[in-house]
Amino acid sequence: MPKVKIFSAFVLPDDPGITFEKPSLTQQQHLDDCDVNTIMNRFRITGQLKQAVGQFEYLDNYADGDFTYHDAMNFIRNSEQEFMALPSSLRARFENDPGKLMTFLHSDRPEDMTEAVNLGFRQAPEQPTLDVTVPSDSPDVTTPPGTEQKPDPSGKE
Repeated sequence: MPKVKIFSAFVLPDDPGITFEKPSLTQQQHLDDCDVNTIMNRFRITGQLKQAVGQFEYLDNYADGDFTYHDAMNFIRNSEQEFMALPSSLRARFENDPGKLMTFLHSDRPEDMTEAVNLGFRQAPEQPTLDVTVPSDSPDVTTPPGTEQKPDPSGKE
């Protein structure tokens, strides 16, 4: 049985473990904002937790009340069910992420639009048709002067 070594602050192991030679990328000025004790002391004094700057406020964009949280959840659930109904090879094309499919479908890139038509997500844009009918009240079209066909002198047509 191997001999067990016990290490302490005075008896260090031969292997120092991991050492980091490069300077740390940690930003030390956020030390107090990350310390649980400091956060709890602020909460005891103010009664509020500090919110991050620019933190999203839920339902801020829906203040008019037309689109509720329940509506949003139903929309997301239906979108996921429709995505899962697609063939697995098509889902794999979008890494099984409905969000990537939505980004693809809303893309303005011509190659994405063409691929969406090929995959069956979009209809091909209609090609403009030209109306070449001549109104009946217009004079007959004649050949401009100097462009008449001359008969072939050999007699061949």
